[in-house]
Amino acid sequence: MIVVPIENIKEIISYEQHKKLATKNLDYVCGEPIIFKKNGSLGIYDCFVNSKHTNLGFRLAYFLWNLKGSNMLAPLSYYSKHVNNLTDDNITLRGAYGPRMRFWIGADQLQEAINTNSRIDDPEDFVKPMGVDQLQKCFEDLESGGIETSSCIIFDPSLDFEDSNNIPDLISITFKRIGDRLDMIANFGTVQLDGEFVNDYFFLSLLHACMCSLMNKKGFIYFCIANPKFGEEKNEFYDYNYKCNDLMPQDFLIDAFWDNIFRLYDFEKHLRCAVFKESVHSEQIDLENHCRMLMDKFIDPIEDAFWQDFGKTILICSLLKYGESNYQNYIEDVLDSMENGGFKKEIIEKMEREKK
Repeated sequence: MIVVPIENIKEIISYEQHKKLATKNLDYVCGEPIIFKKNGSLGIYDCFVNSKHTNLGFRLAYFLWNLKGSNMLAPLSYYSKHVNNLTDDNITLRGAYGPRMRFWIGADQLQEAINTNSRIDDPEDFVKPMGVDQLQKCFEDLESGGIETSSCIIFDPSLDFEDSNNIPDLISITFKRIGDRLDMIANFGTVQLDGEFVNDYFFLSLLHACMCSLMNKKGFIYFCIANPKFGEEKNEFYDYNYKCNDLMPQDFLIDAFWDNIFRLYDFEKHLRCAVFKESVHSEQIDLENHCRMLMDKFIDPIEDAFWQDFGKTILICSLLKYGESNYQNYIEDVLDSMENGGFKKEIIEKMEREKK
């Protein structure tokens, strides 16, 4: 087992397929368990930025999708068609983390529903198992002060030992309160260290930032990967720029946190319905005005600058994907209104890469 600071990953991991990897003061063999330790102090995050391998819009939508508890394919397919290769039924993603975090149904919940239904005569009145919101339970446990460690279980043996195109890489998330510190341990099984892991990295980093901010704490994240894998010809993971920037928030307006998140849920959903290939080129639709109306309704009421810019970034990514040339002036107006330097910088660099 190797423990390395993730900000020093370039010094520690270099790639050479099927051979021992030369590292700083140690030898690393592909497939040996590894832990990436990341400083999780508020506002100090090492983020994957400036990389052609990443999809910024997908990454932000992936965070909302998981936090909402969704497993539906369409919301993610809008941002990247590659997820269509991961579905078993063309409707859902079986290994989605969201339902497991927010609506976990275990043996206790199933038995409770069975017991209730045994006393009901009409099948139309049967009840479904009540899922457990593991994330909310973790927060309540830790905030109470009486519990120091609380976990969300992701991997489900009853489901995930079966054949599927989408088995979750993430096994569990554990939050540990140590005095004024709140650490998070993300346990992974087999992970392909490429662009897809970026999405998990960002989701878990921002999830930790949310928990820390809501509890007024700082801490570390440990990404524990039991079986890391590298790409066929190149270790893309090595190519990402690991550096501290201000993409992550300093803190949140705690009282309005969930109100802001729900506004972002609605905004992202309406945006997907409005911005698509046909609409951006239609002379019958005033798409820019419609986007402004959505911004007025869902984004402007958000007082937290970080979440405002989060929503604006999703808007810009959608327009860039489906109709940049038609809305360049509007995109620049939205960019000018953003406060978060990390989001703005990443959008600008994305636009520059796509012009080449």
